[in-house]
Amino acid sequence: MNAEQSNYRSHLEKAPLILEEFNDQIQTLIINLAMSGESSHLDDMFTEGDELTFKYDDFKDSSDVNVRILYGIFNLIQDERAKIININSLKVDSNSNEDDFPF
Repeated sequence: MNAEQSNYRSHLEKAPLILEEFNDQIQTLIINLAMSGESSHLDDMFTEGDELTFKYDDFKDSSDVNVRILYGIFNLIQDERAKIININSLKVDSNSNEDDFPF
Protein backbone atom coordinates (compact mmCIF):
# COMPACT_ATOMS: atom_id res chain seq x y z
CA MET A 1 0.00 0.00 0.00
CA ASN A 2 1.50 3.32 -1.03
CA ALA A 3 1.36 6.53 1.02
CA GLU A 4 -1.66 7.87 -0.86
CA GLN A 5 -3.64 4.67 -0.30
CA SER A 6 -2.56 4.59 3.33
CA ASN A 7 -3.74 8.17 3.84
CA TYR A 8 -7.07 7.35 2.16
CA ARG A 9 -7.53 4.28 4.36
CA SER A 10 -6.70 6.30 7.47
CA HIS A 11 -9.46 8.79 6.68
CA LEU A 12 -11.86 6.00 5.75
CA GLU A 13 -11.30 4.29 9.10
CA LYS A 14 -12.38 7.48 10.89
CA ALA A 15 -15.73 7.64 9.08
CA PRO A 16 -17.65 5.07 11.20
CA LEU A 17 -16.61 6.71 14.45
CA ILE A 18 -17.55 10.19 13.23
CA LEU A 19 -20.92 8.91 11.98
CA GLU A 20 -21.54 7.17 15.30
CA GLU A 21 -20.74 10.38 17.20
CA PHE A 22 -23.08 12.32 14.93
CA ASN A 23 -25.86 9.80 15.56
CA ASP A 24 -25.29 10.20 19.30
CA GLN A 25 -26.04 13.90 18.82
CA ILE A 26 -29.17 13.06 16.82
CA GLN A 27 -30.33 10.78 19.64
CA THR A 28 -29.87 13.66 22.08
CA LEU A 29 -31.94 15.89 19.81
CA ILE A 30 -34.70 13.27 19.62
CA ILE A 31 -34.82 12.98 23.41
CA ASN A 32 -34.79 16.74 23.94
CA LEU A 33 -37.50 17.38 21.36
CA ALA A 34 -39.73 14.59 22.66
CA MET A 35 -39.24 15.50 26.31
CA SER A 36 -39.97 19.18 25.69
CA GLY A 37 -42.87 18.41 23.35
CA GLU A 38 -45.37 15.61 23.36
CA SER A 39 -43.68 13.72 26.21
CA SER A 40 -43.23 16.75 28.46
CA HIS A 41 -45.62 15.16 30.98
CA LEU A 42 -42.92 12.55 31.68
CA ASP A 43 -40.47 15.27 32.61
CA ASP A 44 -42.80 16.39 35.40
CA MET A 45 -42.73 12.89 36.92
CA PHE A 46 -39.00 12.96 37.66
CA THR A 47 -36.69 15.21 39.62
CA GLU A 48 -33.28 16.49 38.61
CA GLY A 49 -30.67 13.78 39.02
CA ASP A 50 -33.05 10.91 38.25
CA GLU A 51 -31.70 8.55 35.61
CA LEU A 52 -33.88 7.55 32.70
CA THR A 53 -33.09 4.90 30.12
CA PHE A 54 -34.86 5.07 26.80
CA LYS A 55 -35.11 2.33 24.22
CA TYR A 56 -34.73 3.15 20.55
CA ASP A 57 -38.43 2.50 19.94
CA ASP A 58 -39.69 4.68 22.81
CA PHE A 59 -40.10 7.74 20.58
CA LYS A 60 -40.19 6.00 17.19
CA ASP A 61 -43.96 6.39 16.79
CA SER A 62 -43.99 10.00 17.91
CA SER A 63 -46.65 12.23 16.44
CA ASP A 64 -44.03 14.98 16.23
CA VAL A 65 -42.98 15.21 12.58
CA ASN A 66 -39.57 16.57 13.54
CA VAL A 67 -38.84 13.60 15.79
CA ARG A 68 -39.87 11.25 12.97
CA ILE A 69 -37.60 13.08 10.50
CA LEU A 70 -34.69 12.77 12.92
CA TYR A 71 -35.40 9.05 13.27
CA GLY A 72 -35.20 8.76 9.48
CA ILE A 73 -31.86 10.56 9.42
CA PHE A 74 -30.60 8.39 12.28
CA ASN A 75 -31.60 5.19 10.46
CA LEU A 76 -30.07 6.35 7.18
CA ILE A 77 -26.76 7.12 8.87
CA GLN A 78 -26.77 3.75 10.68
CA ASP A 79 -27.44 1.89 7.43
CA GLU A 80 -24.82 3.76 5.41
CA ARG A 81 -22.27 3.45 8.25
CA ALA A 82 -22.77 -0.32 8.21
CA LYS A 83 -22.21 -0.36 4.44
CA ILE A 84 -18.94 1.55 4.77
CA ILE A 85 -17.77 -0.86 7.45
CA ASN A 86 -18.76 -3.96 5.48
CA ILE A 87 -17.58 -2.88 2.03
CA ASN A 88 -14.18 -1.86 3.35
CA SER A 89 -13.77 -4.65 5.95
CA LEU A 90 -13.21 -2.09 8.67
CA LYS A 91 -12.72 -3.12 12.26
CA VAL A 92 -14.78 -0.89 14.49
CA ASP A 93 -14.55 -0.80 18.25
CA SER A 94 -18.00 0.35 19.23
CA ASN A 95 -19.13 0.55 22.82
CA SER A 96 -22.62 1.65 21.89
CA ASN A 97 -25.75 -0.38 22.26
CA GLU A 98 -27.88 0.56 19.28
CA ASP A 99 -31.10 -0.43 21.09
CA ASP A 100 -30.65 2.07 23.93
CA PHE A 101 -30.16 5.77 23.98
CA PRO A 102 -26.98 6.60 25.90
CA PHE A 103 -28.70 8.36 28.81
